[in-house]
Amino acid sequence: MFESLNQRYEDFCWWQIEDDHVKESLRQQLLKEIGSSSDLFLIKDKLVAVAKSDRQDDVLFSDGNIFYVVHLSWGNHNFDGCPRYKLLKQNELMDYMEWYHNNI
Repeated sequence: MFESLNQRYEDFCWWQIEDDHVKESLRQQLLKEIGSSSDLFLIKDKLVAVAKSDRQDDVLFSDGNIFYVVHLSWGNHNFDGCPRYKLLKQNELMDYMEWYHNNI
């Protein structure tokens, strides 16, 4: 997924999640944090962890069509409107990842 960015940047900060256990662990944490008023609440059962940032507690989830960069707090609570996230369409993903790498 990030091959071109990994080639361009020696220290590219995102890594693709291959391990199903890691995917499920991140999904379970997301489920702990989603508040009922979050837009993610309605699609929570469709979300799959795709990639993780080494710089922050940001995880890239996908519902199969749209990507969501979610900032996990690693708490055992859910607040209305949480967690913070950025919605990305497929055609926006690589530009956002490059921006994230250069600015975060």
